[in-house]
Amino acid sequence: MMRIQLAFLIAISLVVSTRPASAQIAPLSGDQIVERVSPAVAVILTGNALGELTGVGSAVAVRPDGVLLTAYHVLKNAQQAQVRLKNGEIYDRVELIAWDERRDVAALRITASGLPVLTLMPLSEALPGKPVFVVSAAGALPWTASQGVISAVRLADEVPGAGSGYRLVQFTAPVSPGSSGGVVVDTGVRMLGLILASSPGQNLNFAVPIESVIELANRSGGRTLASGASLKLPFQQSATGSAPQATPPPIELTERERSEMLASRDPRKILCAFRTIYVKSTPMPWMTQEMLENALQKQPEFGAWGLALVRDRRLADLSFDVRVPAFTFDYHYTVMHQNTSIVVMAGKTRAVTGLDGATNVAKNFMKDVKSAGRPLPAALGGKGAQKEGK
Repeated sequence: MMRIQLAFLIAISLVVSTRPASAQIAPLSGDQIVERVSPAVAVILTGNALGELTGVGSAVAVRPDGVLLTAYHVLKNAQQAQVRLKNGEIYDRVELIAWDERRDVAALRITASGLPVLTLMPLSEALPGKPVFVVSAAGALPWTASQGVISAVRLADEVPGAGSGYRLVQFTAPVSPGSSGGVVVDTGVRMLGLILASSPGQNLNFAVPIESVIELANRSGGRTLASGASLKLPFQQSATGSAPQATPPPIELTERERSEMLASRDPRKILCAFRTIYVKSTPMPWMTQEMLENALQKQPEFGAWGLALVRDRRLADLSFDVRVPAFTFDYHYTVMHQNTSIVVMAGKTRAVTGLDGATNVAKNFMKDVKSAGRPLPAALGGKGAQKEGK
């Protein structure tokens, strides 16, 4: 009997060892993983009551009957919303059905059916060094992919600004503004986490484990947002937008007056004389350099004062720096005079989205410049330039 069993085991081993390599299950390549994940990821556009775009975020389908998860701050203050799927379908009726403010996660419902849903990855398998992929609307570019590894699973208490009482997955795959609500998956195309925040440097990013918030998808109720049918992605707006309005002629100082004011080391005089601005390109979560540059240019004072943006710091009168600490909605801005390194302005504003943050910072900047005494032309309600001493 023993001989028969031994012969049987040897035969089985020979069959396994001689099985052709093509019969083995090959691991998925990066492009195959992204191809499978992308249909389950949606792009969210949010707007205010006037139909103006206020933010771009991401979401991932967790139920085939139209339920998705996203970062709560993406929809928290939205008046209008629109959801776009990879297959080209656009949904204007968006219902916010549940949220967990501590973890910054929300569940929403659209009138869709048959959504592709990924398998859930247990948090217990999220080991440091394990490869992961991210799919999101990074930089408002839909279905952008990146790759990295899991750095750690840690308590939110260990992460400045994250709050307490829940766990976070720290990962290195790069994310950008618009990635909030995107999904982190492993090489088995299983969804692990929902992207929440990042810190400057692009490789220190955080996601909440989906297994800890999946129950939100089974709730009912909430509120329905107004239709976001008119909302467009930022690059679509610039392509179809109307021609820019004419601005009043700029107020000019003589070169001597300008030079004397810039050399005075007096912040108020510098703010009355500067012409060129350099926006620092330090990576910032949820807001890009271009967002702030566009917000500055949209302020009516920008043209009235004859201001200009420059990409070479050496050509700038002022250097503009904005930082947003991870897990906060605080936009800290500092404006420095390039030649003397004097800080001529510093402040803070709060906003939920990067677009709102950029707009608030730009408005505060112009307000402070006016408070320093820089005159406006009559077309903007001012009395025109006044010579000092008169």
